Amino acid sequence: MAINPLKPENNSRTLVIGKTGSGKTTFAFYLLSISRLDRCIVAIDFKREDLFKRLAHRTRAAQFVKPSWRPTRGARGLYIVQPRAQVDDAAIEELLWAIWRLKDRPLLFVDEAYLIPRNSPAFQAILTQGRSKGIQTIALIQRPVYVSRFVMSEASNYAVFYLTHRDDRRTVAEFVPLPRDYENPEPYHCYWYRGGASDRVDYVLPSPQSDAILSSLTERLPAPLW
Repeated sequence: MAINPLKPENNSRTLVIGKTGSGKTTFAFYLLSISRLDRCIVAIDFKREDLFKRLAHRTRAAQFVKPSWRPTRGARGLYIVQPRAQVDDAAIEELLWAIWRLKDRPLLFVDEAYLIPRNSPAFQAILTQGRSKGIQTIALIQRPVYVSRFVMSEASNYAVFYLTHRDDRRTVAEFVPLPRDYENPEPYHCYWYRGGASDRVDYVLPSPQSDAILSSLTERLPAPLW
């Protein structure tokens, strides 16, 4: 039976997987909106997502910063970084290490996570040690075959939207207990799996409309400290 997804834990690592137009970005924003927001939230936005622009117009608690920006202890609010793939790789690596060092249990949101260098030591450290350090991650990917198996295996939650390529479906099936002959979900629907808890995979209805999600984020993001 279709259900709403369970609220992610404050130190969980969630992968949202699906092709462009499948609904994965709106769903990821929904997960963000129901997460703990009274902390430093860093969004690495490679594709210049319009939802971030709309949110920044609604509230001063969300602002765009340069790839050279670094979080400091006690920072609150949403900081949106829009790096250029490959050009800003070194700056993003340093930013990820700065997030890893924070003691305020930050949240990291990465759109198009396959553009993070495949063997990034900082990203790997966040994924492997983030749970014990209280770092929550929400990462979006279009093609599971383009990211390392390490990224796939370290997730604690998986949201699987429509996947066009058979190789991508095979890759997902290695980590999510879906039948190998499973059918793709309908547009904006997904399969939700909380890894390790059980073999239960839930079919999830579409998330709320983007305006409702942005309103929730606008209300719940803490007052800016900048």
